[in-house]
Amino acid sequence: LCLGILALLIGGGVSYLVFSQMVTLPGPLNQNKIVYIAPGTSLNGIALQLRQENAIDAAWVFRLQARLEGHASALKAGEYEIKAKAT
Repeated sequence: LCLGILALLIGGGVSYLVFSQMVTLPGPLNQNKIVYIAPGTSLNGIALQLRQENAIDAAWVFRLQARLEGHASALKAGEYEIKAKAT
């Protein structure tokens, strides 16, 4: 039981470090890009679209960050300019 708890704590710590690193690194875009988010697109859909358009490195990081910051339900459709190397 103690080893299981220790493994969970270590795994959680490593996950936190990876997440923290990923949200602070420069984004993958080398130049600004216009992205159009269609009405009714879910958080998951937005994350997947941004990943497919190479605007972010990982969809799961975008989803988690949006939820942690309380923005998940506030995301809106529209045309957005994503700046080069945006975090």
